[in-house]
Order: sequence, then C-alpha cells, then structure tokens
Amino acid sequence: VHDFAISRNYAIFLDLPVVFDIEMALTGTMPFRWDPAYGARIGLLHRGRAREGAQPIWFDIPLCYVFHIMNAWDDGAPGGDARFVWLDAGRHASMWDGGPDKFEPCMLHRWRFDLQTGTVHEEQLDDVSHAFPRIDDRRTGFANRYGWGVAPRNGSRDEMDAPTVIAKWDLVTGNRTVHDFGPTCTTGEPVFVPVSQAATEDEGYLVTFVHDASDDSSRFVVLDASDMGNEPLAVVPLPQRVPHGFHGSWFADVGSGFDPRGDHGFHEGTAWQYQWLVRQDIPGLTAAMGGKAEALRRLDLFFDYDALLADPNAVRKSWVVGPYSYYSQFRYNPNNEPDLHAPWVYTLMGQPWKTTTVLRAAETLFGNGPSGVTGNDDLGTMSAWYLFSALGMYPDTPGSGRFILHAPRFARAEVDMGNGHTLRIEIGRAHV
Repeated sequence: VHDFAISRNYAIFLDLPVVFDIEMALTGTMPFRWDPAYGARIGLLHRGRAREGAQPIWFDIPLCYVFHIMNAWDDGAPGGDARFVWLDAGRHASMWDGGPDKFEPCMLHRWRFDLQTGTVHEEQLDDVSHAFPRIDDRRTGFANRYGWGVAPRNGSRDEMDAPTVIAKWDLVTGNRTVHDFGPTCTTGEPVFVPVSQAATEDEGYLVTFVHDASDDSSRFVVLDASDMGNEPLAVVPLPQRVPHGFHGSWFADVGSGFDPRGDHGFHEGTAWQYQWLVRQDIPGLTAAMGGKAEALRRLDLFFDYDALLADPNAVRKSWVVGPYSYYSQFRYNPNNEPDLHAPWVYTLMGQPWKTTTVLRAAETLFGNGPSGVTGNDDLGTMSAWYLFSALGMYPDTPGSGRFILHAPRFARAEVDMGNGHTLRIEIGRAHV
C-alpha cells in the first residue's frame, strides 16, 4: 500500500498485486514484484463504525496498481451511510511486471463504488500519463472540480528525468491545460495554496520545484493556479539541486500559530525534539539557528543543562520521563528514538564535556531490575543506547561507519565482535 484516501464517511484502502518477495530481498535486488494471481481490490471502511469493529467492504477491480490518489468523496450525510463513493487516482495497468524497470504509464481514473449493489464502475479521465496529483486540500474528502499534477512534456509515455509540465484538470468540463517551463526542465509536485480561506477552489497559487538540466540549477516557482498560461508570479533560485520526485507539503493549523511543542507533522515527538535530526549537516543546522552560540544555548535549554550539572537526578523532573509522553513537550525524551542522538550534538558543536554530563544523568534512569530500561525497549533500542553510552562511543550519521567518542563509564570493556575479533576499550580513569 503506497497511499490511501478518505471521504467524508469512509477510509479507502487499495490492496493491489505488487507483493514483497523475501527471496528477491536476500539477493540484494528490489524486493517487490508484480503478482497477477494476488488479485486487485479496493476496500471501503466506514470511519465512524471502525471504532466499533466494523470491517472494510471490498470491491474486486481489474488488475492495476496505484501510487498516488487525487481525492475521494461520497454522497452520505456526516456520519451516515452513502450510496456511492468516488475515488480519483493515477492507475498503472501493471507495475514491475518482469523487472524493476517495467514502469507502466499512469492514467487518471475514476472509480465509483455502489454500496447497495456491491458493484464498481471505472472510467479513464485523461489519456496523458501523470504523477503526483494534487487538489485544493480544503476539498479533501469532498467533491472537487480542479486537480493539478506533473505530466510529460511530449504528451505521451513519461520517462524518468524527461522534461515535464504542470497540468491542470477541470474534472467538470474534462479540459486539461498546462504550464510549460521549457524543453530542459523537470517539475516537482505542485502544491496549491489558497489566497485566503474564503477563496474559491482554484483561486490561489501553485508552488513547486523546477530543475533545469541545461545548467543543473533548481528554483522554487509560484504559479497562478487559476490560469496556467500566465508567467510565474515568482521564481526563487536555489543554492543546490532538489532531487527529482521530491514531494510533500508544509502545513499549519488554520487560524493558529505554530507551537514547537505540538505534534502536528511529527510522530511520537515534537518539533523541539526533531530539530536535532540533522547530524549530517551540523554547520548548516547551527547557521539556521543563528550561529553556534545560539544553537548551544538552545541545546542547553533542551537538556536543562545547568540543573543536570548541579544534580544528575534532576532528569526525573526536567526531562520527559513518561514512556509514552510523546507530545506537548520541549525537553529531551530519553525514552524514544527521535532525539536519542541529541547528547552527541554537543560534541559535534565543539563541547564534548557536555555530552558526558548529559549521558551520566541519563544513565541514572537505568537500573538492574525488571523495569531497569527507560521507556519502551523497542526491540533493543534503549538497551543498545545504554551500551553505546557506557562504552564511550556512539554511531554518527547512520550508514557513515563513523563513531563519536566520549568519556566511557568503565575503565575497561571488551566486546566480542565475532569471528575471533575482540574490541577492547581501556582508559586510565573512567568517568563514573
């Protein structure tokens, strides 16, 4: 499952014949393949009754694959039953049928599900391949008139890295218009931004990234969403290339400001905790924070460093100590993955002694009893974190093969590396 949809009353799930193959994975190749024997079906789950144990209603459809959905809607009253549910999405006739380079074109299709008769009607809405369909997000789950996406410039089969345009569909009239950036340009996913909350459906802006192969440059472009023929409203050159296929959205609550302790856009954590996940570019992170002094001040606040320096046991008051207290927090959470690496940011910013102070304070949360591991061990995550912190070394950016050194807890330690190899760590005096 790559994507799913919601209408006013239903969640829509796609169960399609691209399957995981463990044998392929073990050979190091892409582990997904086309399996026509698996079949294809789409399930509609009533969102209100799902809490009471309701199961999806499944509709068999002709074999196909779907990466991205444009929208879905139904004709039911809020919380009620619908007669029809509609789904607009990009349909591939097959995917990876015969190899990882077998990528069939993606055509905009509409499915209409009849919940009374159990039948489904399918129709193709356009004859040009596309990718990354988007709508005015205010229409998510409701009938929409307009949609936007990326289409091949030559109007036929799309090839990876071939020139593209931004297409706009009028789903009422069936018309398609495009904005063409030129024969050497590829475009990213177009995101619609309304001029105001009272604006009509296409009254606003399209924002996207554009790469120009002629000079290997990228730029951020703002278009008039209501008229694709107009020149861009704004073009902002970017200092580096944005990868082809990059897509997503920034968002905030309507009518409210951003709260760095909030959970919107973050899983099992907050912006305060996720802000340190830039180990691959610490100079860039410090610059974005206003310089090293300001970044270190923010890091001190994050750990409540002065309190820890005075009493390591202050962590039980200063930090997030509930194993599932993920949200509405602005301090270090020693129980969960998003910020477990944060103590070593001190080292990467030139203050390694503070890393050791934080680690010794964190280690007070561990004990030798049945509940001696802080938080949820998550298949050994917290146990491994403790071992690394006690040994005096911690993995840098995953996949780099580098370790960050700090003061170990023990004067001597040995690690059996297998195949007759032993890692021995010895120091003159441990920092207990």
